[in-house]
Amino acid sequence: MESASSEQLSKEEYKRYTRQMIIPGVSLEGQLKLKNAKVLIVGAGGLGSPAALYLSGAGIGTIGLVDGDHVDSSNLHRQVIHNNKRVGINKTVSAKETISDFNEFVKVITVEEHLTKDNAEDLVKDYDIIMDGLDNPKARYILNDACVLHGKPMVSGSALKWEGMVSVYNYKDSSCYRCVYPTPTPAKLVTNCADGGVIGMIPGIIGQLEALEIVKLILGEEGVLTNKMLFFNGKTSTFKKFTLRGKQVDCPVCGENPSIRVVADYDYDALCPAPACSLVDSVKLPKENDVAICTFQKDKTENSDKVAVIDVRPDVQFNIVNIPGSVNIPLDDIQKGSKKDEIEEIFKTHEKVYIMCRRGNASRKATKHLLEQGYESAINVRGGITQYVEEIDNEMPMY
Repeated sequence: MESASSEQLSKEEYKRYTRQMIIPGVSLEGQLKLKNAKVLIVGAGGLGSPAALYLSGAGIGTIGLVDGDHVDSSNLHRQVIHNNKRVGINKTVSAKETISDFNEFVKVITVEEHLTKDNAEDLVKDYDIIMDGLDNPKARYILNDACVLHGKPMVSGSALKWEGMVSVYNYKDSSCYRCVYPTPTPAKLVTNCADGGVIGMIPGIIGQLEALEIVKLILGEEGVLTNKMLFFNGKTSTFKKFTLRGKQVDCPVCGENPSIRVVADYDYDALCPAPACSLVDSVKLPKENDVAICTFQKDKTENSDKVAVIDVRPDVQFNIVNIPGSVNIPLDDIQKGSKKDEIEEIFKTHEKVYIMCRRGNASRKATKHLLEQGYESAINVRGGITQYVEEIDNEMPMY
C-alpha cells in the first residue's frame, strides 16, 4: 500500500474513490476533506454498523467507535458489521476488524466502554463530527452536552419496529438535543428494540442516512437536517420531514446563560431518574409480589397444581417460545379487561398466579394492574422468559 499524506491521495485511493470524486462538489478537494475528517460513532449496533461501513467506504480518514457491549447472535439480523465468529467479543473490536478488511486506508480507534458523563468530553473533543447511535436516554443527553460544550455537530438517529428518524443538532447555531427535548420521554411511552423489535433494514436505512448527513457536513453541502427531523415509515416506504424547535435561549447547555459547563459535574440522574428512564424501576410492586426466576421455578416444581402462569406478551411472541403450561393473555387485554372472565377463573382455581413476559417489563405493569383489581395472588417474575432460558432451561430458544 502506498503511503499518502493528509494533503494527497495514493494511486490506490484515487482508484477506490473515483466514482465519488467525479461528482461536482466532491472532486479531489472534497475527497481530501473526507480523508482528513475524524468522526466519532457512539454505539456500534444497529445504527452504528451501517454508518461505520459506509463512512469507511466513503474514505473518512479516522473513525472512532465507542461501545461497551459485546456481539450477541440476536444482534446479527441488523448489526451487519458483525458476524457469527465474533459473538461474545466487544462490538468496537468486531467493527474495526470488518472495516480494516474493507478499507485499509481508514484509521479506526476503538473505545471498549460505554459513554458516561465522566468520559464524554474526553471522547468527543478530538473529533470533528459525532454520531449518536445510542438507545439510552441518559447517554444521549450526556453526548449532546459534551458536543455543545466542545462545538461538535451531533448527528442523531433512532429506529424501532418499521420506523426511524434522523436529525442534526448543534450545527451553525441550530438547536441542540436539549432544545428540542428539554425533558426525557416518560418510560411508559418508550419502547426499545429488545422489547418492541425492529425490522433489520430500518436501522440500516437510518444509519446510512446518518452517514449521509455526516458526509454532507464534511463537504459543506446544503440541505443538512438542522432544526429538521426526517421520519421514515418502512411499511409505507414514505419519508416525511418535520420542522423542530429552534435554538432555545433558556437551554441549560446552549442558551444565553448556560448552567451546564462541565458534563461530569451535572446530575444526569436527576434529569433522567430511574422512574423516568427505566420502565422496570418505574413500576413499584410489593416485595412479596415480585420474585426472582429461581423462586418461581421452585414453587412451580413443588406446587405445580396450585400455581398458574400467565404470559402477557403479544401472541406473536408467545408463539415463538413459551413455558409449558403457561396461558397467553396479552398485557393489552389485561388492561382493557377484555379477558376478565378467563383471568377470574385462573385466580379462583390457583393459590398463586405468576405473571411473565420477555424480560420483566410488561409483566410488572400487568401485575400492578391485577393487584389494583384485587387479585392479591398476582406475582411478577423478574427477568421473564430471557432469564428463564439463561438460568433454568437453556435448551429453549432465546429471541
